[in-house]
Amino acid sequence: MVYSLHRRDFLKMGGTAMAMAGLGAVGLTADDPSPKKRPIKKAIMYATIGYPGSVMEKLKAVKAAGFEGVEPMSHMKQDEVLKALEETGLKAASVCCATHWDKPLSSPDENVRREGVEGLLQALKDAQRYGASSVLLVPGRVTKQISYYDCWQRSIP
Repeated sequence: MVYSLHRRDFLKMGGTAMAMAGLGAVGLTADDPSPKKRPIKKAIMYATIGYPGSVMEKLKAVKAAGFEGVEPMSHMKQDEVLKALEETGLKAASVCCATHWDKPLSSPDENVRREGVEGLLQALKDAQRYGASSVLLVPGRVTKQISYYDCWQRSIP
């Protein structure tokens, strides 16, 4: 009996073999003794929490939903956020700059850009206070009035 191997089948098998060879270094066994360096933890952006209530009530709901962290918005009342983090045991994964959408660094208005930078500085201060190591900043927005080129040029200096 003669088996005919079609080109598509050959490519599928070859691609699978190459992928498996690449994974060999990672390890496919459950008894892999190498420890994970940075375990993945679940966190949620504060602005997306659909649960009504105070900061404390929202973070309690986040904890009950199985999250391990939250990304607070900048410009919140720091003491209130810290108290809720401490009581719930959640960690501040990062801080989201609350001004980056309304005051983008790509705005043609120099005053708006300056306010955007001030918002970023506040986000960095908040992150430091909460023990977060990063902030989320969208540096620019392309609109009908702001081209990709202008957005890039204004948001990188």
